[in-house]
Order: sequence, then C-alpha cells, then structure tokens
Amino acid sequence: QKPFIPHKKIFVSINLPYFIRELDSLLKIIKNSLRKIIRNLSEKQLGLIRLTVKLQEDNDTFFEIRISITQPTRDEKYILSLIKDKVIQKKVNKPINSFLIEVNETSTLNSTMLSTLPNRLSSNSGDNKKILETIRTRLGQEAVYSICSRPDFRPELAWSQIEPGSKSSTTTIKLIRPFWLLSKPQTIKYRDNKLWINSLLSILDGPEIIESGWWDHKKIKREYFIAINQQGSQFWIYREYANPRIWFLHGIFS
Repeated sequence: QKPFIPHKKIFVSINLPYFIRELDSLLKIIKNSLRKIIRNLSEKQLGLIRLTVKLQEDNDTFFEIRISITQPTRDEKYILSLIKDKVIQKKVNKPINSFLIEVNETSTLNSTMLSTLPNRLSSNSGDNKKILETIRTRLGQEAVYSICSRPDFRPELAWSQIEPGSKSSTTTIKLIRPFWLLSKPQTIKYRDNKLWINSLLSILDGPEIIESGWWDHKKIKREYFIAINQQGSQFWIYREYANPRIWFLHGIFS
C-alpha cells in the first residue's frame, strides 16, 4: 500500500494585546499574516483555492468567513480584497483581539513566462474569473450563473443554469423564440371581447402547437402565437388547447 501522508495545515493565528475596531487596522494586520501564508505557498509552488478567516473576541469565535477561488492564486492584493468584501458584507461591528487564517485547499500553481512587450492577443479569462469571484463574494455563490439551451420543446424547460465557463450542449431547437421569457405566464386581459396588452392585440403569426411532457408528468398542449399591439410591441402568447382555452402571455420580443 502507498504510505498515507497527512495534509499539512497552513495557518496563522494572532492574539493581540488590544482590541481592533477599525476595518483598515484589521485589514493591515490580516495583510501581514496573509503575506506569511503566501510566502509558504510560494516555497511549495502552490496556489490558494479555499481560505477561512475566523475573527474572535475574548477567544470566543463569533465571526467566520470563507473565501473560494476558482483558479489557484498567490495574488496578495486580490485575496485581501475578497476578505475585505466579506467583512463589509457581514457588517462586523465588534472589537477584535484575535484571529485565525487557515488555508483549506491548495493546488499546484505553475510558473508562467511573461512578455516584456504588451500582448494584445492575451486572454482576459483570468480577469473575468476575478470579477465573477468578487461578485459572488459580495452577493453569494448562487448570485451568478450562466444559462444554456436544452433540447426540449417546452419553453420553460428549454434552458438550464450552469457554472460560468462550463461547456454546454450545442444541441438547439431552431425555432422563433423571444429573448425575454416570463418566469410564470400571465393571463391576458380582455377589452370589448378582444385581447389587450397596453392596447389592442393583433396576431402576426401562428398557431404553433406545442404538445409535450406526457412522460414526466409535466404535460402541456398549447397554441402559441406572435402578436403585436398598437404601440408596436411584439409578444409571444398562447392559449390552452383544452377548455376553457384561457390566453396567456409567455414571452416578449420587443
């Protein structure tokens, strides 16, 4: 059997003889500790992926923040900015006299050769990922996602959420669809027994009958139309195939 080598923890623990109340003073001390961790990672040619910072008052943990980064990094300024965003987001307003910074996950960080001349063709994917991580640090992990199409004729099931940057299926259904699909179809009002969305509606195209989903208990059977009102706004509307055949607004073209 291969020998088991336990993971060596990388952390810095600081107990202060005084309390810190100002954010700038706290970040300054965290920066000095973070610099020691980055130096340790640099010696091992590792990059940071997950980090935990525990702030304490009188040795009682009352605040903990977790930092997650998609690509390994030793960028001190960038890591500190993520910590600052988390501290501001959590609204820490208690005096701090001790804290712990612990590295939870690392990965090999290969050295790269940088050109002395500006390279206009260089990829900006790294900058995009930093922007993504900054937004997620401030708003939450689920606040940002990408979307991809799915091969399903039911409009509400023809897309799904994926991790930004992930490869998605290239399979698509080439049909006319609005860019803005309502999360929940809205019933259309009548005026003088005529369809009305801000003004009188006229049918431009249709019907397109969509009947699907009998296999997964999400069966639909609808007649879809492209309609336009008197202001020129175009909508994607449908009526149920079965009685009472109520009309719904499902999407907006313009």
